[in-house]
Amino acid sequence: MGRIKNTDKYPIKENPNPNDYVIGTDSENSSKTVNFSIASLLNKYSTNETLIGFWDITSKPIYRKMIPFDFTGSDYYTVVHNLNIDTYVRVDHYDGFGSMRSVYEMLRLNDISNGENVIGVFGSPNELNFGGDIVNINNVDGYLILEYTKN
Repeated sequence: MGRIKNTDKYPIKENPNPNDYVIGTDSENSSKTVNFSIASLLNKYSTNETLIGFWDITSKPIYRKMIPFDFTGSDYYTVVHNLNIDTYVRVDHYDGFGSMRSVYEMLRLNDISNGENVIGVFGSPNELNFGGDIVNINNVDGYLILEYTKN
């Protein structure tokens, strides 16, 4: 049996399929060698930062993190996360009752002609700011789900 790093015997697959398998170690079971599907390693929702894939545009790793967040009825929010984010790939909200939707869907565009604010979602490396005219969202507990690349 050749070594795993022998790419002549075990060529690198450039675009793994979620149904492909990798070999790993089960740290919760005496470090036994086990198989993992690619799908089981991706798409995890957790309050821990989780690697979920790689961005085609930059080849940078994409991470996901759920941050507890409550809509309180305000029109503007700042969420400090200290994640050193380079690019926000996606920002969603999960309400804890099975409903997940984009933060953009939760905000309504106002008519610019009457001088009202237009919604915006703006991120810096360590905080996320969003707001506008937030419709019917008072006291909704849940999580912000951030998908991002890092600096």
